[in-house]
Amino acid sequence: MAHNAMATEYDVLDDLWYPHLFNRLHAGILHGLPPKAGVALDAGCGTGFQSMLLAMAGYAVTGVDLADELLKQAREKASDPIFAQGEPVPLFSTNDGTAQREMDAISRQAAAMRREPVIPPVFRVGDIGDPSLYPLESQDAVVCCGSVLSFVDDPEKVVALMASTLKKGGLLFLEVEQRLNADILWPFVDILIGGRLGYGQDFKTAWRNLVTPPGCDLHLDFPFEMKNGSKLSLPMRLFSLPALETMLAINGLQMREKMGVHVLTNLLPSTILHRPGAGRFLRVVFGFLAWLEKFCAHKRFFSAFGCSCFYVLEKT
Repeated sequence: MAHNAMATEYDVLDDLWYPHLFNRLHAGILHGLPPKAGVALDAGCGTGFQSMLLAMAGYAVTGVDLADELLKQAREKASDPIFAQGEPVPLFSTNDGTAQREMDAISRQAAAMRREPVIPPVFRVGDIGDPSLYPLESQDAVVCCGSVLSFVDDPEKVVALMASTLKKGGLLFLEVEQRLNADILWPFVDILIGGRLGYGQDFKTAWRNLVTPPGCDLHLDFPFEMKNGSKLSLPMRLFSLPALETMLAINGLQMREKMGVHVLTNLLPSTILHRPGAGRFLRVVFGFLAWLEKFCAHKRFFSAFGCSCFYVLEKT
């Protein structure tokens, strides 16, 4: 399993792309949470980023994932004595000072929301397409972030299951990879400069991705290079947002908030931003774009063009 192969470095985010992504998602989750905590499910929890965040905020959380190696790390986090005492803990490791400070502030904010002793999350190995994981109308919140829905074979089924397990008025926090972004253009530049950006697409593939009708999801293999030099190819679905939003509405999920992530930062190629050890100039440019993005990511026009789209949805 590709995600198990990432287990040793999953929590070490020493690039520019992922700390920004997860800080934006975690800030969006905390902003959308109601004052009163409850019971939550983290579907596709990985090493427990969102499970730990919700637990710090006072929720009783069950995290589910197929990757058992990632769950081992999640359980280690949940058994941290500092966390058991109710203190805020880091959700991931990064060498970016700005991202680190932002993550620490988010953890403190979550801990400040909690009114009772912290309840360590429970982590289970399971397929998020398994109906037995979704007791009817039992959850106050469901989280499905980290592009989880982009890796499942039947997203319609999973969305219906997540909706079914929410209580009336419960919230779904959903993040997906979406197709209208600069990463369908950068491969053409990559081809012209001899593949130095690392997209690994030929012209036929890049053209197909560009001209696929806007209402259709896009399926591609995303190249991911690990720190040990090995390379993975991750089959990924890039969602058509209009089609996705129709699916959400059919399942009784009303949009409360919509935010684009990597809207402006993707003016830089994602493959460059995924690499560790960014130079000072790249960090400065990225930092400015990330700062600017915070002011426009919720705007209707910009939210439709992020590499990721984050939703806060209410079960009606």
